[in-house]
Amino acid sequence: MERAVVLIGARRSGRGLPGLRAVGKSLDAMCDWAIDQGISTGHVKVHSDEDDTPALASDVFEAVRTYVDRGTVEQLIVYFCDHGVNNNGSEYWLLSDAPDNPNEAVNVARSIRLAECCGIPHIVLVSDACRTAPTSIQADDVTGSAIFPNLPTTAGVGDVDVFYACRLGEPAFEIADPAEASRSYRAVYTEVLADALHGMYPDLREHVEGGDSGEAYDVVRPYPLRKALPKLVTGRIRDLQATTAAAQLPDGRVSSDPCEAWLSRLKSTYPTGPPRPVVQGGRAHTRTLWRSDSPPGSECGRIPAATMRGVLWRSVAKYRQCSG
Repeated sequence: MERAVVLIGARRSGRGLPGLRAVGKSLDAMCDWAIDQGISTGHVKVHSDEDDTPALASDVFEAVRTYVDRGTVEQLIVYFCDHGVNNNGSEYWLLSDAPDNPNEAVNVARSIRLAECCGIPHIVLVSDACRTAPTSIQADDVTGSAIFPNLPTTAGVGDVDVFYACRLGEPAFEIADPAEASRSYRAVYTEVLADALHGMYPDLREHVEGGDSGEAYDVVRPYPLRKALPKLVTGRIRDLQATTAAAQLPDGRVSSDPCEAWLSRLKSTYPTGPPRPVVQGGRAHTRTLWRSDSPPGSECGRIPAATMRGVLWRSVAKYRQCSG
């Protein structure tokens, strides 16, 4: 399956908004996961202000359109980590020049609507951002931009899954790490999400065998992940000994096929013994859910992601210089 990832983050948005200290670490975590999944650097685009270049709506739109125009991408994951607001039930991801520039935000509702008709069968939007009401008239006037092209419905209708770091009206937290004297901050939702996608929670791993190739592997599917994230995030906050005021319950909407769609494909560490057969798509497959006592993690020989991430960041910087 051809997959692509667009990662968006900004430590600083417009005037009056505090800087976010865990954005870079969060982008690194998602970039590591994408590389571990075998997604080539040419199919991973990063837009952030880590090199003091603003993350702009036009750049994000062009990145998404690149993968839409390919016509071969079957799954596109768009991840965002920054400030967010909810205005009259509509989500907005604030980019580097928002709210000063009311267009420099992602209009999530409009983007979801256009994503359904872009021709990519499976779109996944992940938002590690607050969903609170605007705190000023300036923020209230943010209108935002769609990051998917406006195509006719004949392009094909796909499934769009949306993962939110918190419930409507609530904040998403950066929490200080009590184990680090430097007061390093952690975006707890992204941290837990990345661990889940890496296969670190055995109950979320599903063993799959069969199909034309007869392969055996594990997958992490969207629906079980959405259901598990509230408990996992709550547990991580408790483990960090954060204040009880830092209550955060992730939310989301999954519309993809619960038996077919997956977000991570991992080397199987399933114990010996035949799993039960099921039928999917008219072909015989076998599918087994992991037990809670199954061995944790996957010793799959991870790619040296830090090295590959450095190549990716350098390529992004070079691209910006050339397109300057």
